[in-house]
Amino acid sequence: KSLCLVGDDNWLGEAIEAGTCLAVSDGSYIREWYPNVCSAAFILECSEGRGRIIGSFPEQTMAANAYRGELLGLMAIHLILRAANKVKPKLTGSAIIHSDCLGALGKVADLPTNRIPSRCRHSDILKNIMINCSELTFALVYRHVKAHQDDAAKYATLGRPAQLNCIVDMGAKTVIWKYDKRTRPAQSTLPQE
Repeated sequence: KSLCLVGDDNWLGEAIEAGTCLAVSDGSYIREWYPNVCSAAFILECSEGRGRIIGSFPEQTMAANAYRGELLGLMAIHLILRAANKVKPKLTGSAIIHSDCLGALGKVADLPTNRIPSRCRHSDILKNIMINCSELTFALVYRHVKAHQDDAAKYATLGRPAQLNCIVDMGAKTVIWKYDKRTRPAQSTLPQE
């Protein structure tokens, strides 16, 4: 697991209040290397330079796939936003969440408020988001960002969400490339499993 924090203690709350909080996540799955491992990477940053949080992590599970990796990244962002809301219980404003996976983004954006069907794919992740993040006091705006835009254009010419998507795409892949299951402890289940 990797996490990097830049900025003072209050930057995230200030960015949410100002509507300048931008979050981007991506997931990865390389079946040929580790069929039971998926990964996620995420970035939250203030578009006015107040601060940044960058993180990535793997998950070893029989349910591993690319979609699950995408959902894990979205869950990480939501839980960090929840932490900011715990610090400032009356926080107002908004955060914009980008993902290159329309399916995962739509699923999270349209979560029911009271129950996730047990037959739903990756219900553990969705239930975690639903239970822990359904009462945020600020708005969440969900936006799609096209994947791999740096394949056709120079990184410097891309918009900021596309640049961040390139970074988290590489971060999620790097987690798997560096994964060594021999040095990993047994993984705990998510809180709602």
